[in-house]
This record gives sequence, C-alpha cells and structure tokens, in this order.
Amino acid sequence: MLRLRRPSFNLAACAQAVRAVLADPDKRRLTDPLWQSTEVVRSLPSRLVRIEGWRTLELGIVTERFKAPAVVVSPRDSLVVRVRLKSVDGTRVRLVQRSVDAPALAVPRGYVRLRLACGGYQIRAVAPDRCTTVYVNALDPNGYVPKPVVRTTMPDRAMTVAKAAQAAERHRKTGKWR
Repeated sequence: MLRLRRPSFNLAACAQAVRAVLADPDKRRLTDPLWQSTEVVRSLPSRLVRIEGWRTLELGIVTERFKAPAVVVSPRDSLVVRVRLKSVDGTRVRLVQRSVDAPALAVPRGYVRLRLACGGYQIRAVAPDRCTTVYVNALDPNGYVPKPVVRTTMPDRAMTVAKAAQAAERHRKTGKWR
C-alpha cells in the first residue's frame, strides 16, 4: 500500500523557526506524537551530493522509530538516507529522505520497518515572518494497517508542517517550545 500526501502551505511563521522545529529531535514531539527516536547511524561526506543551485548541509543514514498508532498495529521503524540542502540564495531549505536496505542493521524486536519511497519538505522564506512549505510523504507501512487507522494517521502526517508553524508561532509569543 503506497500513500502519498503533498500539501503546500503558506505559513504566518518565520522560516528559520519552522525549520528549527522540523530539524531538531528535541522538538520533534511538537509535530509528531508517534515519534520515539532518531539516530544518525552514519554521517557521510556532504560532497557526495551535488545539485546545481543547492549546498548540501548534511548527508547520512538515519533510523527513526515510531509508536504504534493503534493497539492492532505494530510500531514502525525506518532506515533512510537523508540529505539536507540549502539553496545558494539562502531562501530555501530542503530535507529529502528515502529508504535504504542494510541487512546488517536489523529491525528492532517488535517493530516493522516501513518503506519510504520519498519523504521530506521544502521551506521557502517569503518575508521575515512568512514562509511557504511543501511536505511529501510517500510510504509503504509494510504490513497490515486497518483503514480507520490510515484515515486517522495520514491526515495527521500531512499536517506536520502546519504543526511546526504553530509551534514556531507559540515560541515567538511565549519564548517557550511547547
């Protein structure tokens, strides 16, 4: 089963603050209540990725773990190659991920490894307090997930960037990340 969500948002939030929420593991729970952990398994030289008009900020192999969204579903694990890019003009940031196979990195006991065909986001500053974003999440959960669970979790996934903007706005008003 392959699910694709690609919403685009115009946000009343600073691009840098939205990026901070999405990129910082300490803030990840603000946008994804199912997220448990992120581990960089291996950092790779950024020079391995060259795209005209972009600077590669980070390249690596990353594993993430997620709680089960319902009692009848196993928790999920992912193993991806992740690249973070910044446009040479400094107005856009992208994070792109795709699953990789690594037989030496076993799936943790009790987890199911999902397959991410393509995932990530782009954030573009359009003003000091405004940005636009695109979020892509095309994945195969790699196992049975009841339709009611899919109907609940997929829209929530699509709202990841909007939740980041809300957290950034709360931080601007209160000075606290919550």
